[in-house]
Amino acid sequence: LEQVKVSARCRIGVVVARLVSPIAHGDCVRSVAYSPTGAYIASGGHDEDKQLKLFAATTGQLLDSVAHPDAVTTLCFAPDDRAVTGCWDTAVRIFAISAEKKLEKLMELRGHKDTVYSVAASPDSAFVASEAHAIPRDALRG
Repeated sequence: LEQVKVSARCRIGVVVARLVSPIAHGDCVRSVAYSPTGAYIASGGHDEDKQLKLFAATTGQLLDSVAHPDAVTTLCFAPDDRAVTGCWDTAVRIFAISAEKKLEKLMELRGHKDTVYSVAASPDSAFVASEAHAIPRDALRG
């Protein structure tokens, strides 16, 4: 628990710390997901860390991590256990988990003009949906 920085914007870090110990993100955890098979837990790092981390769900052992160019704002698993991430860099990335339990990037999707805040996989693992939105400029002026 000491390795997780917990703040109001990172309350999910408390949940992850109880499930996976030790959690090894340098900053707060931005997103977390269980794989549909229950074999894995994935977590996405925020400002400092910027990594997708894959853990064995039963032991909490860190299996692999993959650096992203910016914060991992959202993640999910497809029913076939592929991991999908959305990031501040506007990209959606899809990863397979190899027989050696390593993350292998399969695809990087671009098309959003702002941070990706949500990703979801279809029930047959054939499609990925993602959502991004911009804050109107007037809202930033206060």
